Amino acid sequence: MVLFVASPFGHPTTEPEYAIDSISIKGINLTSPESLTLSPEFDISISYGNRDENMGLYYYEKGSFISISYSNFLLCSSGEIMPNFHQPKNNITVLGMVLKCSGVKITTTVHDSLLRDQRQGKIRFAIDMKIPIRADTGAVEVTARSILKVFCVIKVNGLAMDSEIISQKQCVLVNKIWRSNYKNKGSEDSENKLAKASS
Repeated sequence: MVLFVASPFGHPTTEPEYAIDSISIKGINLTSPESLTLSPEFDISISYGNRDENMGLYYYEKGSFISISYSNFLLCSSGEIMPNFHQPKNNITVLGMVLKCSGVKITTTVHDSLLRDQRQGKIRFAIDMKIPIRADTGAVEVTARSILKVFCVIKVNGLAMDSEIISQKQCVLVNKIWRSNYKNKGSEDSENKLAKASS
């Protein structure tokens, strides 16, 4: 995904990096009598990587969005639960959030597929995020900011609080607003990651 920071004073020269650091899952009981109606809860920790050696980044809760899907079926989504924070230059920060939904009705096909994957210990989730972001240029703060679109694919070994991620956890930047300003290799790497994640 891409970093779009709308600032007249400057912009980062390297792409920010994101990864799902950990995920804890509750409310998906596939063996109960009400197993076609779920109340999923995902406790997610996200790693925010800023490799830029000259600029920090501001992140904002307002305008943020995250959704989690299984096999193209939306399990849960919510807006404005991602944290407000300032990230220094050349820094990695890990922060958590809780995504909760209730009364999610799934089909028999989705239920049976989830149950099969759970028994095999390989459940694949797609995570989409919209992340409001602005570059810290050191100048007077401007109100303009942009939305970074991030796409992640993970595999977990279960649907429990102690679930572990067993897949590659690196996310990819979807939009390339500042494409020409990034190092060519970084842009190519993101395109390759997106193609692999979507397959």
